[in-house]
Amino acid sequence: MMDYLKSRKLPSTYKWQVYGQMWVCGFDFIDFVAYHPKLPFLITRIDRDEKIIKELSDQVDKAIVEAKAWVKLIKSIK
Repeated sequence: MMDYLKSRKLPSTYKWQVYGQMWVCGFDFIDFVAYHPKLPFLITRIDRDEKIIKELSDQVDKAIVEAKAWVKLIKSIK
């Protein structure tokens, strides 16, 4: 939490979650909120970044192709 308060930026741990939420929900921004009961809370606005969302979309497409290949392989085993 101290690192969050110091940097006032989106922690890399939450990058894909936040941009995925923007992608799926069509949001132009997300307000990232970090809270600890004994510290001030942090609100950081994260704007939509089409380059990051495209990267995420491409990776999801690749994962779907791979999952379908696995399903096909599993169904072919008798």
